[in-house]
Amino acid sequence: MEDDEAYGRSRANLQRLEGILKSISGALTDAHLRRFTLHHDDLRPSNVLLDPDTGIVTRIIDWEYHSIQPAEYPSWLIYSGQLDPRFATDHTWWFDSPEECQHYRDLFEQVVKEKDPDYHDCLIRGKNLRDGIYWLNPESRDPGCDRMAKWMDATFGKEGEMKPFEV
Repeated sequence: MEDDEAYGRSRANLQRLEGILKSISGALTDAHLRRFTLHHDDLRPSNVLLDPDTGIVTRIIDWEYHSIQPAEYPSWLIYSGQLDPRFATDHTWWFDSPEECQHYRDLFEQVVKEKDPDYHDCLIRGKNLRDGIYWLNPESRDPGCDRMAKWMDATFGKEGEMKPFEV
């Protein structure tokens, strides 16, 4: 019985997310906002090779797991969507403080804006789309998609009273 209830909630919440993602992606009409990038799905220290003398990155290896994704922040700079402390699992790792993370996110944005203004625009305007897509990660443990529903309520308003959102 409990599994049936969780399945029903999951189905309803996923249908709601589908509608939200369609609305967001339909509003992305600028060509640069539809730009995707190659994403290494197993990026960790052992897959980054450095020059031992300079510390400069020379290679990134182990591309067995990769995908095409929208522009995004490094995962350790994300405090939104599934990684928002209000909706995250108890096993999520954090910086010392949200302020410390914000400092590094601001630094990242500054460098990206200098190097590629279009990519920077994608980072800023694509936040809700990225956060919504991230909820579809199969590694996420969210029976009934209940944490996802709380995120949708907080971000877009409760179902039926949707507040406007920016893209």
